[in-house]
Amino acid sequence: MLSINYFYEDIDFFIYNYKKISNFLFNIIKKELFNFNVEYFNSYFINTDYLILKKINKVFFKKKIKPKSINLNFIFCSDYYLNKTNIKYLNSNKLTDIIAFDNSGFYNSIQGDIYISIERVRRNSFYYSVNFQKELFRVVLHGLLHLLGYNDKSFFLKKKMDIKELEYLNFFLNYK
Repeated sequence: MLSINYFYEDIDFFIYNYKKISNFLFNIIKKELFNFNVEYFNSYFINTDYLILKKINKVFFKKKIKPKSINLNFIFCSDYYLNKTNIKYLNSNKLTDIIAFDNSGFYNSIQGDIYISIERVRRNSFYYSVNFQKELFRVVLHGLLHLLGYNDKSFFLKKKMDIKELEYLNFFLNYK
């Protein structure tokens, strides 16, 4: 099953170019498929010997493992709704622009719920002097990259993720 769904909670908002966005996101998933496999195994075997990791990576680069299902839900919401979700599931009372939940119960699926605060994206676009649509798509990409195995918990990993976001954002802005 291949699906990308868009939902709206506690906000007056609608994505008009959702077909273009969905097609682009599917293309990113296809392109990132090998990176997804490698990142997953690298993070799983974090304390494993480097040579073993190299062998594991070789095996998964040779095999084209395709996910049996892709099911992404983007939930666009208010700050209030996202903060309630953050408190309920992550025990954190901190405003954020995005929360991504990986629901991929098994290895060869990509499934998740990505909650995005439209109010926070608007504030950030104003604060950083960036077009709202550009900032919104950057946040959408950020959530997808998390589900594809990217992490931003350290300076190095955040830089790596920022580079990917910028690469895909620039590509999307020229995408027909």
